[in-house]
Formats: sequence, structure tokens, C-alpha cells
Amino acid sequence: MVQSVFTKKEKCCGCSACFSACSRNAISMVSDSEGFCYPEINRNRCISCGLCVKVCPFGEVPKTEIKQSIYACKNKTLNERLNSSSGGVFSKLCKYMEKEHGVIYGAAFDDLFAVKHMRSEDAEEWRKFCVSKYVQSDMNDCFRKARSDLQAGKKILFSGAPCQIAGLLKLITDEERVNLYTCDIVCHGVPSPLMWKEYLTKTFKGEIGAISFRDKSGVGWHNSTLTILDRNGEIRIKEAQNEGLFFKLYFNHLVIRPSCHICPFSNYERVGDITLGDYWGIEKHHPDFDDDLGISLVMCNTEKGHELFSLIKDDLEFFQMNREECIQPNLREPARPSSNRDLFWRAYDRYGFRKACKIVGLIPKTTYEKIWFRIVRKMFL
Repeated sequence: MVQSVFTKKEKCCGCSACFSACSRNAISMVSDSEGFCYPEINRNRCISCGLCVKVCPFGEVPKTEIKQSIYACKNKTLNERLNSSSGGVFSKLCKYMEKEHGVIYGAAFDDLFAVKHMRSEDAEEWRKFCVSKYVQSDMNDCFRKARSDLQAGKKILFSGAPCQIAGLLKLITDEERVNLYTCDIVCHGVPSPLMWKEYLTKTFKGEIGAISFRDKSGVGWHNSTLTILDRNGEIRIKEAQNEGLFFKLYFNHLVIRPSCHICPFSNYERVGDITLGDYWGIEKHHPDFDDDLGISLVMCNTEKGHELFSLIKDDLEFFQMNREECIQPNLREPARPSSNRDLFWRAYDRYGFRKACKIVGLIPKTTYEKIWFRIVRKMFL
């Protein structure tokens, strides 16, 4: 018999720590109707050891000794900053780890432009981690690989959403943490991989060559776009964050994972050694520092975080800031769910992607459609 490990989806972030911890291979990560992965347990294999519950980061948030310093940073190497989503700090962390013959874990597009966590030991691979991907990554067996690397004495830089970092920290022992360096991000919530796939299928015809969620070219950092190129390198889609359909779904909180709306990591008490994000609002405090090419918010949270920053700071321009100067919504509270979230998903299940987007007002409607969708809304509500 196979049944779900969790009865409330709001309590599962999909980090896969439980899957990685199970020595009996009794747990599988299975996508639900919204495209989010949840653990399911095969009771014929389960020995009721309880380890899956023990390693869950939503059960008990792992604590780190916070010794926080906050910086506004930009990479001195212009090309590295232009090819990053914000200030280009992560690439310097990766370069240091590569120099130390370490291993880097992060999220990247696969050949079909799904987002997956991957392992890298060279620049050709880790450079794919250095840009934003607004989709929940498939963790596959990265936790198990990371644990094996740590047990082999290798240095590791593991990057991800705070819940993913928390899951890894719950999974490994204190002894295994010695060579582990963690980097979490300031996260707005993770959108559905299913909706990302639907968006690509419905809006792009032909073969995709490259995708950038935060393309700065020609528009700058503050106005970066979702840009999709074809196999010939020609721009086929270039959408501003307030215009593109996928961004509308995301920033209107229609397709974010349910657990993100009660996220215990949306605050200044970070789980990673170092936290990276965009330094929105830098123009208020240091307008001369903002050249619209990208500024990183860097939060050093632990001794290891301070160590990492000290090792790369000579390659950065930076100011030390305080919490009041860097305050951002997702450092205060989780993203609140849209009142239309359930309506969108019910409409999607019944009518498909584009009609669901029209029903919740993301696509303009004809006069006939306005009447029809008004009736549909009443049916669902």
C-alpha cells in the first residue's frame, strides 16, 4: 500500500530530505495535480523508524548561531556581473570553491528547460547556477550526493532556497558539516514546475535555445525581463515582470507552493551560512552605488559565512548596511496567497491554461468572454 507521508500540503516544502534519509527506499517524490512534488511512502518497505519525520525542516527549523553582517555588493568584474541576476557575488563564491577543488551544488536548466538541482566541479557547469530560476527545482538525489562528498572529505558549497538548505542541515551530522558551506537565497516563494512547462508550451513554438529570467541587456537591472531565445540566438519572447504571463501568475501568488505561504524562513534568522538576494532599495541609501547593472544583498550569518565573505571581498565593491536599510517583504513575512488561487487551479483543471488565466483576469477578454467568465466564476465560487 502506498499513501502520502503528509496530510497537510502546507507543511511540506518538497525539499526531499525525507526521501534522501530513507535507507529502505520506501519514499518517492511524486508530483500532485499542481505540479509540486510530495513524498509518498510505500508501507510494504517502511519499517516505521521515524527518520523521515526527524529530518523534516518544517517539523523543527534547524538553528544556526546568528552573527550577522549585511552588505551591498557588486562584482568588480563587469562581465560576471552582467551575466548574473544581481551583483555577481555567487560567481566569486563558486570560483573560490573551485580553486579549493571543492564541489558546488545549485539549480540549473536541464536540456528541456526544467529546473533541477545539479552537482558541479568546474566552471562550465556551475556558471549555470549563477542566474535566477523562478521555478521550484527538482532536488533528485543531490542530498545523497552531497552527503557522500562530505563523507569523502570534500569541501562543498550548497546553494538553494532556505527550506532546501534546512532540509540538508537536518539530514547530515555535525561531523559531516565541517566542510559544508551553505548559501540560501531571499525567496519570494517557488512557482509550480507544471505552470512553467504550460507557459512554455502555450507561448513558444519551436526549439528553445536559451532562457533568462532576469535579462538586463538593454533594460537594466531594475527593469530586467524574461527573455527566451530560439536555436538561432534570436529573441522570440522578451517580457517585463509586470507584463509577462508567467510573472503575473507568480507575482499574483496564484501558482506558488502552498507551504511558501506559511514559510518559517521568511525572516532575518537565516539557515544558510551566507544569504544572497537582490538589494532592492539600494538607491534610497547609496544612489551613487546603483548603476542599474545589479547590486547583491549579502548577509553573512555564521562564522563560515564571514569566512567566505572575507575570502572574496577583495574582488567586490561593497558597503556594510543594517537591517533597517535592507528591509524587504520576504525578510519580514511569507508571500500571502491570492484570493483567486483556488479559482485558478479549479479553472485550470477544467478548462486548461489560457482559459484559467482569463478567468482570473490575467489575459484580456472579449465582451462575450466577459459574460461567460462571469458565469464561470459564480459556478466556482
